[in-house]
Amino acid sequence: VYLPLLEQAGVGGADRPVLDLGCGRGEWLEVLSGRGLIGRGIDLSGVSCADCRDRGLDVVQADALTYLEALPDACLGAITGMHIVEHLPFETLLEVIGQCARVLRPGGLLIFETPNPSNVLVATSSFYLDPTHRNPIPSALLKLLVESRGLTRVDVLELKRYAQQWSGIESEMDRYHVANFFGAEHYAVIGPKPSAARHANEPAPEA
Repeated sequence: VYLPLLEQAGVGGADRPVLDLGCGRGEWLEVLSGRGLIGRGIDLSGVSCADCRDRGLDVVQADALTYLEALPDACLGAITGMHIVEHLPFETLLEVIGQCARVLRPGGLLIFETPNPSNVLVATSSFYLDPTHRNPIPSALLKLLVESRGLTRVDVLELKRYAQQWSGIESEMDRYHVANFFGAEHYAVIGPKPSAARHANEPAPEA
C-alpha cells in the first residue's frame, strides 16, 4: 500500500534512499528491493539482522535514535517504521520524529504504522499480546506529533482487515458495533517534508 506513495514522491533512488526503522525480519525491505528501490533497515535484534543479511538485505544492528542522530541533514528520501512507535517512551518518540524530520530531504516521506486504539478489540486485547508494547497511540496524537516537528499535509491511512459493509445495517447500535469492533486494526501516519524550508514562525499551509 505504501509503494505508490514512495514512487509518487520519487524516492528510493541512490540519492534518496529509504530507511526502515525496526525492520524486523525484513519483509518491507524485500518489497522495496523487488521494485528496484534502495532501502536499508536497522533493528536492535542481532538475530533478525543476521537473518536479513543472509538474505542479501542491507541491515544494521542499531538503536533507532542513535542511528538517526549520526546521519547528516537531508540525506534520506523516506523513513518508514512499521510497528515501532508503540514500543518507544514518549520523550524518545518525540526525539525520533524530530530526527526523522531533520534527515529527510525536502519532498521526502515519513511513514509510521501502528495499532489503532480506536478499534476496541485492539485497544483492550490484541495490543497487549506483545509485552514490549508500551501505550496505544491514537491517530490524532501521532498526527499532531509529526506536524509539530515541521512535516505538513500529514494524512492518516486506515488499514482495514474487513471491508465495512454499511448496506443493510439500519440500527445505530449495529453501526456503532461495526465501526468500533471491525474498524481499522492498524493505521499509518504519512508525513511529507515540505519541498521548501519555511520560517519557524510561519504557519504550515492549509490542507
